[in-house]
Formats: sequence, structure tokens, C-alpha cells
Amino acid sequence: MCGVAMVLVRRRLSQFALAVLAGLTHPEQAIFMAAIAAAVRILLPREEDAREAPSVEDPPATRGARTTATADDGSPRWFADATVSVAVALGGVLTGRLLTQVWFWIHDIRINVPRSEYIDSGIATFWDHHTQQPDALVWSLWGPLWLVILAAVWFAATRARRSGLSRQARRAALGLSALAGLALLPVFLTLDETRVYAVLSAPILAGLAVWFARALPGVAAVRGAAALLALTALVPGVMATGSAASRGDLDTPAMLAFLRDGSVPARFEDPEEGPLITEWLIEPFDIVVDDPGS
Repeated sequence: MCGVAMVLVRRRLSQFALAVLAGLTHPEQAIFMAAIAAAVRILLPREEDAREAPSVEDPPATRGARTTATADDGSPRWFADATVSVAVALGGVLTGRLLTQVWFWIHDIRINVPRSEYIDSGIATFWDHHTQQPDALVWSLWGPLWLVILAAVWFAATRARRSGLSRQARRAALGLSALAGLALLPVFLTLDETRVYAVLSAPILAGLAVWFARALPGVAAVRGAAALLALTALVPGVMATGSAASRGDLDTPAMLAFLRDGSVPARFEDPEEGPLITEWLIEPFDIVVDDPGS
């Protein structure tokens, strides 16, 4: 949720605080998420700049032309704002990581196997992992929500004359779509596919929601949101991490019992260690958890 909130908050201090929280939990992932959130903030047009609104004093020949309010893109002021946005996001993550490291030093905690060591697995290992079920992987990353949103954005961006979008709004739509593709690059160097991409792309989805609210008429935005909600409620979700599992693969009654009182199925109750919650939750994915002592 930090990535979504980093796009929606207005104050730099709030953006920084959220980046710190992300850096405290998962800095390797947060650094990419924060950079994407900063890019989304930079791309989004202001509400008054999203649609072309010719003045009534303009001659007919000039109506529909781009307004001058956003003509300063690329100016020193715009560049300074963009630089500050990136610095605040990345600085917050680095601050969170530093605070964690200080905590480790105080309590003499050492990390023997950092997450970065997964990169040493080699490209072939990651390729084999990601190609186990490529169709399910693509669906889990680009499910119904993404497909419908991107289709609507592309339609609006390519029919600018009829949609009445400003040049900045059209550029933002294409830029947000490009970010959705760039977010795939860090995912390649992980074994958690859907989870990582969901975190990295959350700021983009938030940005697209803001884009819709600013660029489309109110009625169209409401109808689009209702259609998306209905679609995602009916289509089963899929999660991929090498192998894939859908919502139907989970034991719904057992999950409800776990949410109610913390109980797990009897076969995952260990007399010595207690409930094996992790083993139960990852069962549908055929993941083998190695014994640390082996």
C-alpha cells in the first residue's frame, strides 16, 4: 500500500515517510517501487491541465489547441520538481534501510544470506523458473484489471481529437503504459513473480486511476470503474511463483477458519513446532522449503 499512497499523497514529507516505511520492510524491492511511484507523480498532469479547454475569447481556428499551462514541460522548474520527487522517494527508502542497519548493529544481528545473492543464481535459472507456466504467468501479471485499464488508456490516447485530452495527458497515458513494461525487468531477477510485480506496479495502477479521474468526464469514469469492479469480482485471480495457483486451488473453508481463530488443517499441525502456516499457504505452488540445517 505504500506505493499507492506515495502517488496519492500531496506533501513531500508524507511521500518521504511512506518511502521510509517501505525501506524498513523490503529495501531491495522498495527502491524500485519508490522510483516507479516518483515517475508516476512526474508523469501525471495536473487536474486543470488534463483536458483542452479553449478560451471563449480565442478565435475558432485556435480552439482545441494545446493550452499554455503545460507548455513548460522540460523547463528548469519542471526538472527541479522531478528531481526532488525522485530524491524524496529514494532518500526515504535509503533512510529506512539505514535505520534497519542501525538496529542490526545495536543488537548484533548479522544477515548471512542477503536477498541480493539470488542474482548469483544466473540468468538460465531465472529463465527456467519463469517459463514453467508462461501462460499462467502472463495472466497473473496482466489480468483483467490491467488489460481493461490499458485498453481504455490506449483508446483515449490514440483518439485524442475526439477525446479532448491535452498533450500532457496523452503523454502521461503512454508513459504510464511504458512503466508497466519496465516494471517487468526487476521481476525477472526474482522467484516471486506475481507478488513482486503487484508491489512494483501498484503505483502505476494508482496513477492510472488518478489519470482517469482527471482526464475523462465524470460519468465515463464512474461507468468504467463499475465495469472494472464487476469484471475483477467475477474472474478468478491467479498467483504465479514458477508454478501457478488460482483462487479455486485454495481451501476456502480452511482459510475462513484460519482468519477466524488462527487454526490450520490438521495435517499441518506439528506437535513440536505448532501450526506450519507457511507450508500450508505455499502448498498449491509446489514450493519445497529447504531445511536450514541441511
